[in-house]
Amino acid sequence: MTVGELNMTLRIVGDWVTEATHTPNVTVRSLLVAEAGDTVVPSPALSGRPVRVAITVSSSMQYATDAELWIPETKIETDKAVQWGTVTDQTQAKWCDNTTTTGYRVCGLGAAGMILTDVEKTVYLWFTPLNTTVGYLNMTVRLVATGFTHDITVPPVLVYGVFSASAYAPIATVWSGESLWVRFRLSGTGWTVGSEHLRIASSKVVTGSVKRTTAWEDLSNPEPCWIGSGDYSGYTVCTLNPNGTTDASTSVGLIGPDTEQEIWLYFTPARTTVGSLFTSTSTGFTFSAAYYEDLVVYIDLTVLGLLDPYSGFRPAEVLPSHAVVAGTAIRVHWGVGSTGSSASGEALAISVDKVEPGTVRYNWADSWDTSTACAVDNGWYTAGCQGCYYVCNLTAATPDGGSVWSESVTRHVWLFFEPKNTTVGELNATVRFTADDFVDNWDVPFVLVMGESGLLEPAGVVDPPMPVAAVTPVRVHYRLRISGDPEGTLYADIPTSYLGEEPDSTQLRWSTESDASTTRPCRATTRGSTAVTACDLQTLYGLGADDGGARIVDLYLWFTPAWDTVGQLKAPVTFYGEHFMEATDVPYIYVLGKFNLESSRASAQPMVVTPGNLLEATFVMAATAEATEGGEVFVSFSGGLRPNALTWVHNSTGARAPCPLGEDGRY
Repeated sequence: MTVGELNMTLRIVGDWVTEATHTPNVTVRSLLVAEAGDTVVPSPALSGRPVRVAITVSSSMQYATDAELWIPETKIETDKAVQWGTVTDQTQAKWCDNTTTTGYRVCGLGAAGMILTDVEKTVYLWFTPLNTTVGYLNMTVRLVATGFTHDITVPPVLVYGVFSASAYAPIATVWSGESLWVRFRLSGTGWTVGSEHLRIASSKVVTGSVKRTTAWEDLSNPEPCWIGSGDYSGYTVCTLNPNGTTDASTSVGLIGPDTEQEIWLYFTPARTTVGSLFTSTSTGFTFSAAYYEDLVVYIDLTVLGLLDPYSGFRPAEVLPSHAVVAGTAIRVHWGVGSTGSSASGEALAISVDKVEPGTVRYNWADSWDTSTACAVDNGWYTAGCQGCYYVCNLTAATPDGGSVWSESVTRHVWLFFEPKNTTVGELNATVRFTADDFVDNWDVPFVLVMGESGLLEPAGVVDPPMPVAAVTPVRVHYRLRISGDPEGTLYADIPTSYLGEEPDSTQLRWSTESDASTTRPCRATTRGSTAVTACDLQTLYGLGADDGGARIVDLYLWFTPAWDTVGQLKAPVTFYGEHFMEATDVPYIYVLGKFNLESSRASAQPMVVTPGNLLEATFVMAATAEATEGGEVFVSFSGGLRPNALTWVHNSTGARAPCPLGEDGRY
């Protein structure tokens, strides 16, 4: 087989023509063969990362002693290594240079002693594809040698672009059910060629809540995202470039180098989420495109669960009753729901100033006997207050063994405590419900505490000593123990029918001192259907000695028993106030009736009579009250009378009756 100058002479002959010859200038060259294999390491290659390709080379008919591989510089990163070798160990590879052929890196196979024959040899090339490449590199490698027809091959190098992104969320914490937006700024190593998507696991968001736009001015009309299927099953997918295709020649690229594309995403985290929306930096929002490596953008976003103490019923159940007397232990029952499951930090808390020390306990059932004690927790701070709460750390196992707070269970919990014994009126105790990564919630169960105004002595002390004559003023002294400052007012009253009239119309007066000059008037009013005279004792608040939070005060009442009283007065003195239990005392007051006696004569001169003559004297007699058991009139004389000389008659009619002489010398 001829190689080189053909040296072939052509003879031109024919009838009636002169024969001619011609030797054309024909050079016959041998063939070179270059064929890239399918092995590209790695495949796909990431933008900016080196690859290794394998090319088999050979020649036909003669040896090629100066063979070279030419690699176009327009397809590679020229500042990165370009090498060749006959083994896969790059440390033994030789450099390709650009000193002989403009626009190419030349790998000198022959210069390194490689002679091409018809036996195939494998050459390995190392290079870094051009960073802006997206998809197949489409790089033509030339095999050349002097006197040989060159050959070309296109290694199947597939290059994936690489995204870079930043994310901004205006808030780092949201409540369950709240929506938010995230702004992404996205760029890539090369222009995308279609299928630009943003996806998020559907389990992380409320279905139908995810929307996106590529410009701030489009916020009012964002594009809804869709529920994925196939490769995107389990994801909510947003199409970022509806006009794009996977055909690089027709695609309208959305993301590329040297520019940032803004993507605005709107969504509502799944309502059952508690804590971090994404559990690790490997999860988050995933950007993808044709011939691009997926990029996961992680955002440190915390979703706070919500607790609902009214999930089971409303209002909270207070036992034994919403209204209790001071000193009564109560229990409050809630059915608590939540948007998600708690993992730690579950607690109930109640202010220490609302409860009696050491009385706070909790349970998952209505049983004090099996309840767990709560303690003051100095680690709780509220408005700068340390150690201001009894905290029940809900560490006891739940009845079902599940989370304390759970979206699937209404958790029933009982709080046991004794209201502060100085409370009068509404307790207004705030009970807080909490857990880590939950929004604190609270309830103020309606608890009405009835105060007590107890008497330290069995009864009021009356002065002067009993009995007293009718129309005699009396003073009653009480020592009161008031369990707390009442809401509104505190009163002491006596039914008006038990009181005598006074010239200044003040039938009842009061003071905290025993001096009558310090008294204050009480006023006539009604309590129910009873007319009473009531003393407003509001100024007693805060007075007196402290007795475990209660107050001990002295109270003096002045009044005159009703003028028609004879015997025990039996006047009830009642102490009461808003949200106060009534206390009543009936002080012992015994009244003696009083007679008024006057002579029928107008003159006060002594009567003069002759001895032995009958003297008749008429008297007008009145009493402060009707004598129901009869009465007697006693008469004594300084001089003696003869026997049976004193008689009497009523209203000057009827027979006179004798007045017997008593042992005491009175008739």
